[in-house]
Amino acid sequence: MGEGTNWMFLVAYFLGSAATFWTAFCRLAMTTHATLVRVRLLLWSISAFALVSIGTTVIFGYLPGWFHLALILTILAFQIRTARLWFYGVPHFYRKSAAKNRADRCFLLR
Repeated sequence: MGEGTNWMFLVAYFLGSAATFWTAFCRLAMTTHATLVRVRLLLWSISAFALVSIGTTVIFGYLPGWFHLALILTILAFQIRTARLWFYGVPHFYRKSAAKNRADRCFLLR
């Protein structure tokens, strides 16, 4: 790959990481103690991963390959696709009360 390809990968990776952080952070800001812990931990981990991705490119000069670029863009695409579920706040199925009701009905979730 040439120098131009590396530059394009770097810009796409940086912007994808920044957008991924922003989408996860905005969802995390909507959560409360009534939100399932596993959902909050997942949003924290996505935010932390995106910040580390930004930091590695800015501080250490990391040049991502196609695999890492595809990975961050896939996570971002998933965040964008599921954004409509979060339009009115935390979806009901991510709340503790809804999870308890599902567990009471299904023996596999106990």
